[in-house]
Amino acid sequence: MTSITEFGPGCPWYEDFEKFGAPNVKWCEQRICALLNEPSNAWSNVAFLLVAVLVFKLALDLKKSGKSMRSALLFSGVIWVMGAFSFVFHATNNFFTQIFDFIGMYLFVFLILVMNLVRLGFIQKMLLLWHLAFVGLGTGALFWMRSAGLPYQFIIVGGALLIIVTEILAKRREKQAMGRDFYLAITFFLAGAACSALDVSRTFCIPESIIQGHAAWHLLSALGAYFTARHYVARTT
Repeated sequence: MTSITEFGPGCPWYEDFEKFGAPNVKWCEQRICALLNEPSNAWSNVAFLLVAVLVFKLALDLKKSGKSMRSALLFSGVIWVMGAFSFVFHATNNFFTQIFDFIGMYLFVFLILVMNLVRLGFIQKMLLLWHLAFVGLGTGALFWMRSAGLPYQFIIVGGALLIIVTEILAKRREKQAMGRDFYLAITFFLAGAACSALDVSRTFCIPESIIQGHAAWHLLSALGAYFTARHYVARTT
């Protein structure tokens, strides 16, 4: 009989793991024979869902004050989807659900990139189509990089760098300071990335512990997402 601490034949999601293949990263947390085979990495995504609720509340407050709530609603929905898809991925751990984990991140990253490209005057129409096109290109790049054996996490890194560059250019064009929320967002994302790097490199790794570096990435990135939403909502209201 399979032990509760071992992920293998007969466990939830194991058939999917065999059918779709493994994700391209094995995080430190041990995979257990349970509905959530990485419990800490899965449950930590609740932080994104809570942030989505906070941003939705911000949208309602804007509506009450007669201001546009569109950007806040967009961020609320995208952050919720990002957290939900990541939860499912870490519960199941196979390549198919990893695709959706990345789609959730693409929705967030490319929403910001499109907003910055609008500010810079590069695009002005069909913003939804541009957003979906970037998500589609990112997904296509994921499949190509997987077939080539390349770490497709770098797609997110590249998107983040483009956001920073376009934000700096947009602020210079608008002759405005970056703002406290943007710096807080970067700080939390960098801190989260450091925790995730310590996890995947096994520099800090206790597989059976509830304290996991990648779970810390989720918690810190959720805070980064909150301040990102505040930053972009403020400039569109």
